[in-house]
Amino acid sequence: KYLNGGRKFVLAGFSQGGKGVVELVKAMSDDDFNQMAAAYVIGYRITQQDMAQSPHLVLATGGTDRGVTVCYNSVTDLSALSPVVSQGNVAVINPVNWATDERVAPLNDTVSVRIDSGTKALLVTGLDPETAYEPSLSSLFKKGNLHLLELTLYREQLTENVKERLYPD
Repeated sequence: KYLNGGRKFVLAGFSQGGKGVVELVKAMSDDDFNQMAAAYVIGYRITQQDMAQSPHLVLATGGTDRGVTVCYNSVTDLSALSPVVSQGNVAVINPVNWATDERVAPLNDTVSVRIDSGTKALLVTGLDPETAYEPSLSSLFKKGNLHLLELTLYREQLTENVKERLYPD
């Protein structure tokens, strides 16, 4: 309101920061919501209870919609989902193709990403699960959980998407 000259803005948070973004959106005024291009909740969850607490938690359905919340969690194996960041999640969008269905989206020549509609998680194939495994965090993130790569894995897509949502013309 005071610093950006009325321009659109984005909120972004990863892991615990994602929870912070959810709470900010839930507490947001209508005026602030109208200025928000998107809220990125990466590596965390949005529950049905969260949705019921705020009309401002509008789930993204594409790559250019505005006033929406983007949310995802990635794994190479569904058994590696962490209940801490994914249990009860009702929100997911694929940051590679910006779709909400189960279509496979190639990230590069060897890695592809698709949504698992049952768990609302991104299932990544073609990526070695050891890439993101940290034994000291194994009580939270099993081998195959890509939590530690959530930002870097989709960096190019996220960078372009923020631009598209802020500057659609």
